[in-house]
Amino acid sequence: MPRVLPGDTIPCGSDWGKKKKKKKKKKKKKKKKKKKKKMKKRRRKIKRFESKADNTEKNLNEERPQQRKRNEYK
Repeated sequence: MPRVLPGDTIPCGSDWGKKKKKKKKKKKKKKKKKKKKKMKKRRRKIKRFESKADNTEKNLNEERPQQRKRNEYK
């Protein structure tokens, strides 16, 4: 009879003498792509808000037609 090491399962019939196969561990998927997407969204948001702020400043600096009309009537 062949030797059986502790921890090995006792094989039956034609399995004598064959080595026990090790199970492969499944690799965990990395979540880097999502992070990149978040950063892209963030940058886009910041850009959008910056452009909005610039537009508001421009609008405030320019005289609006309504204000001009009011000043003319006075």
